[in-house]
Amino acid sequence: ENIFIGRQPMKRGQIDWKSINRRASELMEGMGMAVDVTLPLSYYSIAVQQMVSIARAVDVKARVLILDEPTSSLDEHEVQRLFKVMQDLKTQGLGIIFITHFLDQVFEISDRITVLRNGHLVGNYDAGQITKLELVTQMIGKDMNEIFNLKRAEQKPGAKTMLEAEHIGIPGKVEDISLSVK
Repeated sequence: ENIFIGRQPMKRGQIDWKSINRRASELMEGMGMAVDVTLPLSYYSIAVQQMVSIARAVDVKARVLILDEPTSSLDEHEVQRLFKVMQDLKTQGLGIIFITHFLDQVFEISDRITVLRNGHLVGNYDAGQITKLELVTQMIGKDMNEIFNLKRAEQKPGAKTMLEAEHIGIPGKVEDISLSVK
């Protein structure tokens, strides 16, 4: 079956919109979303648009789904809905590549983690076998001892003060802060 151009169902030489809309509704409901599939995609939020993209991949029986920073524009509820869909698709055998800079999400959703730095492979890790600190050290290219032993920049004698503030704050939130930047 051709899964790209020309895969739309036809009836008497015309596109069968009834079948297309029914299939689209089924796919969206399968992802826990009841939407009017006859409305333009631009009518919907970014979260719904992302789910539609995922539904398209499911419909063409994709084996791998690549999600590049899919949570950057989502609220927490939408992120959890996306993660639920990702877990469901994973159990159905779909491979998912999840690209993100949000480390908490990496550990929440990933089985394996691959670190790239400056376009080069640094390493592959089982998510349960690496700590966040170890992951960060792989990402920035410094070992844990270097990170823990970073010294404060030494002040140069006679350095000019660029900014100074004393006893500033916002009542009830942040109070009595003083700083001097050289």
